[in-house]
Amino acid sequence: MGLLSRRPTWENFPGYPEGVSGPVMMQQLRDQAERFGARFITDQATRVEFAGQPGERHRVWVEDDEYSAAA
Repeated sequence: MGLLSRRPTWENFPGYPEGVSGPVMMQQLRDQAERFGARFITDQATRVEFAGQPGERHRVWVEDDEYSAAA
């Protein structure tokens, strides 16, 4: 979540004419992603392999569990 969530107020982000706090915007972005089927895993990754070619999937491991995604 990085800098987006640490900033107290975002004044120049499209769609927020009155500005918005970083934590509120992060929660709204997360809620929207979950509404479209995203699943958030907040465990510590132990290994990562980034896709090398178009069409390949990125792979992430949390201990022995492997997850993959196109983006």
